[in-house]
Amino acid sequence: MQEGGGIFSKRKSGIPAKYLCTNFRRSNPPVLPKLFECALTFQFEDGSPVDRAGVSLIPEDSALAHWSISGATDSSGVARIYTSGDFPGASAGKYKVLVRKQESVATGGTDEYGEPNTELRQLLKAQYNTPAGTPFSLEISDKAVQETFKVEK
Repeated sequence: MQEGGGIFSKRKSGIPAKYLCTNFRRSNPPVLPKLFECALTFQFEDGSPVDRAGVSLIPEDSALAHWSISGATDSSGVARIYTSGDFPGASAGKYKVLVRKQESVATGGTDEYGEPNTELRQLLKAQYNTPAGTPFSLEISDKAVQETFKVEK
C-alpha cells in the first residue's frame, strides 16, 4: 500500500485508519445526558400483549427535544427504550408516550415491479399516536423505569 493512499492507508501503528474511528455504540458521547434504563409494557385491556408496535417518548422539556427517544415492542409487548437509536435508556424528565401499530394490507393488483400493491392500516386508535391525544405519560427521575400501559382495541 502506498503512503498517503487515502483514508484506508496504514498509519505508523500499522492499523488501517478505518479501524481508528470511535464507536459510540459502546459508550455514550459526552454531550448525551445521563440515561436511565426504561422498559415499557403495552397490553390490551384483556391482558394480551401489543406486539410489534412502535413507541416514542415526547419530552415536555424542549431542551430534551433534539434527542429521539423510541423503541419497539417485542412479542411480549415490552419496548426497551433507546435514545438516538443506539443508547439504551432515556434521560430524566416528563414525557408523553406515543404508541402505534400498523400492518401492511394488500389492496389488489401489482406495482411496476410485480409486487403486490399494499397500504398501511393503523391497528390502534389514532389518539395513541399524538402528543395531544395520548392518555399516556411517564416521568423518569434518577432510576430505571418499568411501566405498563393498557391500550383499548
